[in-house]
Amino acid sequence: MKGHKPSQLRLSMATSFWSRLKGLIGVKHLEHDEGICFPQCKGVHTFFMHMPITVIFCDKEGKIIQIIPRLKPWSWAYCAQANIVIEIAPITNELDNNPQDIINSPFMQSLQMNIYAFFHCHLVIK
Repeated sequence: MKGHKPSQLRLSMATSFWSRLKGLIGVKHLEHDEGICFPQCKGVHTFFMHMPITVIFCDKEGKIIQIIPRLKPWSWAYCAQANIVIEIAPITNELDNNPQDIINSPFMQSLQMNIYAFFHCHLVIK
């Protein structure tokens, strides 16, 4: 993702029981700017999924607090401090999968700005 900045996030909102249960199950490819958002969530799984994903844990304002760059299928991830979880296409290995390097990268800084913009326009967390 070197030099790449996400233009605008295209996130589906998983707000119903069924949309939260299904998540990205059955999806075989995600574009770099698309994914799914789970409001009021602290953990996700990748059971029955066909690909690894990047999992972004955010607080209720949308600030990134933890990231898992490449969560493999048949895994799960949890963050007690999270209020929102976002699943996007996996981040490439160029950042050596060091979460701190990823959070501080220009790509993630741009992604953080897009997350704030998305939440400002689409989401109210109580």
